Amino acid sequence: MASQKSFSVSSVNIRMALQQQNAELKKRHGASLSNEQTKAIKHILGQRRMSNVVGLAGSGKSTMLSAAKEAWTLHGYRVRGVALSGKAADGLQEFSGIESRTLASLELSWKNGYSLLEPNDVLVIDEAGMIGTRQLQRFVDEAEKRGAKLVLVGDPEQLQPINAGTPFRDIKDNIDHAELTDIRRQKEKWQRQASIDFAQDRPEAALKAYADQGAVETSANTPEAIAKLVQDYMIDLEIHGAECSRLALAYRRKDVHAINQSIRMARKSGGELTGENLFKTRHGPRAFAAGDSILFTMNDHQLGVRNGLQ
Repeated sequence: MASQKSFSVSSVNIRMALQQQNAELKKRHGASLSNEQTKAIKHILGQRRMSNVVGLAGSGKSTMLSAAKEAWTLHGYRVRGVALSGKAADGLQEFSGIESRTLASLELSWKNGYSLLEPNDVLVIDEAGMIGTRQLQRFVDEAEKRGAKLVLVGDPEQLQPINAGTPFRDIKDNIDHAELTDIRRQKEKWQRQASIDFAQDRPEAALKAYADQGAVETSANTPEAIAKLVQDYMIDLEIHGAECSRLALAYRRKDVHAINQSIRMARKSGGELTGENLFKTRHGPRAFAAGDSILFTMNDHQLGVRNGLQ
């Protein structure tokens, strides 16, 4: 597929898409597309039926895809997106404007004869480095059979596939690809370098950078760590409000539960959670109240929720 040249986008449409994206970036962030992003956009807008982009976390992959989607649409192609998880699919759709769903959902539709690919379709697979060989092979086969174009985007050094194989890495090593290495998400120079260190398997250097900025704290034991985390959480909540993003992580499920319950009790004591009710869940009885933050751990089409949605 990478050697077949049946897709093309006119230079006029490419130029219009780049101008539109730059105008949007200028309005929102006072910035513009980087040279890397522009090169990646032109790469995936090329004639080849398979192309891929290797991009570090925070390097502007979604912005790049947004511009490419505009150019494809102007030229008359239909752009569709898929990702392994529902949360990743939602992120792809939200930040690039590409209508997206999960791999499993699209495969089920194909099995039932719906949402079949067509010769004017461009299928974008995000977080491609997380997909195992057999699953990705099915999408390659379907795209090849239907005459569609396949665009793979991801980072083979991030989360690895649960199933066997590393097909995205193998594809990257065997066909031409574009790379995004310039970190755009972080503003501070040291943060950008730390992100690169994390991505390139240098965690000690990255953590040292954060420690040098006073952004790493240690505790003697787990209960002390949880107590300090909850205290910091509540202080940040008071300063920045409930709409600000916060994330607490732990290695063991029981520690995750302890952290969640401790934060919840602190918020409840402060009068933030009201109208509490007890519900039966897959993980046992759980109390919920107005103001709770809920993470869904499975898909439910009737409720309109996906695994990973918060």
